[in-house]
Amino acid sequence: MILANRVGIELTYARSRTTEQLVPIFLPNFAGFSTQWANQGTVVGTTLEAQIEARMIAMPDLSWTTMFVFDRPRAKITEWPGVCQNVAWRWRCEGHSLFEIWGGQWIRHPEQLLEFHQGGEIAPYLDQFERNDDGFLVWVGEGNSYTEGESKDLWGTSTTFNGVPYNWGMPFERLLPGGAGSRDQIGNSNYMNFGWVNTVQIGALSLHAHLHASVGGEIVTEQFGLERFNTHTAMDQAGKPDELKKPIQYYHTLASNRGNSFNVQPADFLKLRTISANYRLTQENLRRLLLSQVGLESMTIGLIGQNMFTLKRCDCTDPEQGLNLNTRSASVGSGAYPLSRTITMEIDVTF
Repeated sequence: MILANRVGIELTYARSRTTEQLVPIFLPNFAGFSTQWANQGTVVGTTLEAQIEARMIAMPDLSWTTMFVFDRPRAKITEWPGVCQNVAWRWRCEGHSLFEIWGGQWIRHPEQLLEFHQGGEIAPYLDQFERNDDGFLVWVGEGNSYTEGESKDLWGTSTTFNGVPYNWGMPFERLLPGGAGSRDQIGNSNYMNFGWVNTVQIGALSLHAHLHASVGGEIVTEQFGLERFNTHTAMDQAGKPDELKKPIQYYHTLASNRGNSFNVQPADFLKLRTISANYRLTQENLRRLLLSQVGLESMTIGLIGQNMFTLKRCDCTDPEQGLNLNTRSASVGSGAYPLSRTITMEIDVTF
């Protein structure tokens, strides 16, 4: 719709239904291959989009146009025959969203310890567990605190309760019956995009700027830096008091369960997506520069900057790249290549 011949509004609602997707199916070991491509499952997706464009100023030598854009995608698996699968961070199973993040869950409360490990059999020993400064429940032993690992030389000691080993000061994950690591929903990458685009024309000068914001999503960050390269920001012990410093084995323990809740962070960000300036030389300018004598009819000089800065909440390189859950590497905030900052100069001439 168009209001007062100055404001244009577009609203779009789209619904898609995809059947028999091409997906890899895990095979048993005796098959000789780990996966087989097959057509199965149904995904229903919806997208809501809105665009509002307004001419704020409309004069011969001065104009200003502004535009707000919004979109919100959603997708859900409505049919999934066969066994549910954990692929990358996704959980392929009927009734689940494609935006869910699945992985290992670390124990943080005594109630979780009772529920997920030994039930009532471990209840008499709960006073030997304590939440540390990272929020994880850790075994510290009788009469000790998690801050006394170095002063009492407790790091590296261990114990066993009902057949389950516990290392001093180390976090431990939720286990399934039989001791296998569990897979739980540890985050949700559902997000909403907002954009604000402005174009200002002042005589022969044209200015353009585009701000892009994403709100609401979560990503898994710095997984490879934690488990392979020892570059995770949390591993930096500089400036920490001695009672809070932790050995490298502590962080390698957190990396032992790939894709776990320790690395889930908010993916909210604000980017200056594009900023540009263009100046169109007039015929008078061309004559003064003696360019009209060589046959130039017009010339425009421009400077364009893309991805100039990003404000983000996560300790990651690029939260926008981390919102892509299609592949495991793309969902690792520090593992995916960030969008490059580029500055381009252009000259457009007409003879």
